Amino acid sequence: MHLRELRAYLFPGAAERDPGFHELTSKLSLFGLKVTAGVTVGVSLFATVSRIVFLSSTDITLTDRVIAMVWLVGAGLLAYGATYTTFGQRYARALTMTLAVLVSLMLNHFALRVSALEPAIEFYIPSQITLILLVGVAAVPLRPMQTLGLGLTLGLAYLVQANLARQWLGLGSGPIPEHLYFVQTLSLMAAALSGVLYRQRYLNYQSYIRSIESAEQLRRAETRVLLSDHAASLGRIAAALSHELNSPIGALRSAVDTLLLINARLANSGGPERQRLLRLQADLRRSLHQSSSRLAEIVERMQRFTNLDRAEIFEADINDLLRDAAAMLRSDIKGQIELSLDLHPLPRLLSRPSQLSAVFHGLLLNAANALGGGPGRIQVASRSTDEHVEIVVADDGKGMGHEDLASIFEPRFQTSGGRIASGNWSMFSFRRILREHGGEIEVESKEGQGTRVRILLPCEACLQESSL
Repeated sequence: MHLRELRAYLFPGAAERDPGFHELTSKLSLFGLKVTAGVTVGVSLFATVSRIVFLSSTDITLTDRVIAMVWLVGAGLLAYGATYTTFGQRYARALTMTLAVLVSLMLNHFALRVSALEPAIEFYIPSQITLILLVGVAAVPLRPMQTLGLGLTLGLAYLVQANLARQWLGLGSGPIPEHLYFVQTLSLMAAALSGVLYRQRYLNYQSYIRSIESAEQLRRAETRVLLSDHAASLGRIAAALSHELNSPIGALRSAVDTLLLINARLANSGGPERQRLLRLQADLRRSLHQSSSRLAEIVERMQRFTNLDRAEIFEADINDLLRDAAAMLRSDIKGQIELSLDLHPLPRLLSRPSQLSAVFHGLLLNAANALGGGPGRIQVASRSTDEHVEIVVADDGKGMGHEDLASIFEPRFQTSGGRIASGNWSMFSFRRILREHGGEIEVESKEGQGTRVRILLPCEACLQESSL
């Protein structure tokens, strides 16, 4: 092990300069203080109650044990109560070490006090210190030097208490060298263990941060790929949409020109001619309304379809999104491909409609590509079950083999025409988007027999309707 790595294990204080890791250790310290306080209270009550139940008639140290229990329980409850104060939350680690020292002092005092009646109780002091130190190391993210300092403090407390009890009270046999040696060895081992645990926590934290950064980079890459595919789709349908827009625009122009002419002639007409012009004027107004409604529908459809990067969440009609995606596809496919819709009434779902629109259009485009421009059929169906909204996109195209189907959601790069291109990124992104909505996607395909894609989206409204 290099000197720098050894230093990182023994003196990891620099790790807490990271605000995120410092916050993590603060939370763990606060939780550790609660655990230590709970162990203090629980073990004290259990040990004393067990003694009362099994040895109540013969235990001559019962009074001292009850007094010690009261002090230990009080210290534990006081420490637990401190976790709800600002001071306790800020200095949880220091309070845990303080509680460990106080518990050790109380237990040592009790053991030395009753040693005249039970001489063997002094030999339990090392095990008490071991329990206290190991609970602290396991529950609280102590640094190695803090653990070493805590262990040596517990040993020093035993040394001082044993000396005072022997010299001033005539209790106990004084500091036992084997006990002191054991506590020193235990402190070194606990410090080493603490260093390993602390380092593990820090490395796990770094791995977590890197995984978050990697996931964010992957999400951005997915979004770029999806936006790229989306932009390419929009480019292909731009010409068809311009023709679709030209029709109502041309009707508007013609209706406006005719309406102006009729208004001019109405000023000088009367009788049957005036009635005919008024009827013609009403027809033109209906034509104007229909053309403007059609333009508004096209614009609304394009707005729903193009705002892929918007993160707004609101209720949407999935059938409307499917109709929009189908309308976009119809403007891009050849007449030999038949596109049919079998849409049943669905409850409105809370979702990101722009992202779902991109998924639906991408799946329809994949189905059209599977037909290769030749004659074929694409079927889109929707229905609601007891728990889900189900969308199915099926085609009778070339289908996929078992190997391709097994890796359909695995993003990869492939060579096409001497150029490196992305493969399966769209399906990978579609699954991620659907899973973010709480849904799932399934693909069934056989080579030469077509492909069937099934989407399930969770629906709380479906559960409410089924229970009525």
